[in-house]
Amino acid sequence: MTKEKRIQFWAQAAEYYAEDNNYDLYYITPWQMRLIGPNSRLDLYPVGEKVNIVGTLEYPIVEDIEAFLDTISL
Repeated sequence: MTKEKRIQFWAQAAEYYAEDNNYDLYYITPWQMRLIGPNSRLDLYPVGEKVNIVGTLEYPIVEDIEAFLDTISL
């Protein structure tokens, strides 16, 4: 998948996830998105396929963003 398509796909997945869970979604840059829930915030980096729970120093690689978003709770 090209970088542009991955950015687009991750953005769509984040938008659906935010809408379904009543979370806020902000685009910090075209290649960084932030999901904000009542308890925590999650940064998405589609170019590097990484995520970060804001406040931690962990940036795990996520190959399937849809599956990852289904398993977390903000």
